[in-house]
Amino acid sequence: MLALPIRTIDELAGASDSELSHVRAGFGGRAIVLENRDVDISIAGLLRDLVGLSVSAAALGQKGGSASSPAKTAAVRENGKRGGRPRRKPTAT
Repeated sequence: MLALPIRTIDELAGASDSELSHVRAGFGGRAIVLENRDVDISIAGLLRDLVGLSVSAAALGQKGGSASSPAKTAAVRENGKRGGRPRRKPTAT
């Protein structure tokens, strides 16, 4: 279960408890949908508004950076054939 400050979300502020009981996840879990009011709120946008841009951007960027694709896999294999990532040179302190 997830609790949200419903009254602070502009699109849901005027909704009755009866209407809010019909809120569901939509778009593959990427949005909150309230069909009887024709409201679709993206999770990314909701995080940005409730938590702040920098925190939600960091979380979304981390998820995107960890994504795997056939292109990434091929690039990693090619780099591995050439000896992989260059070693870092120690810095003098």
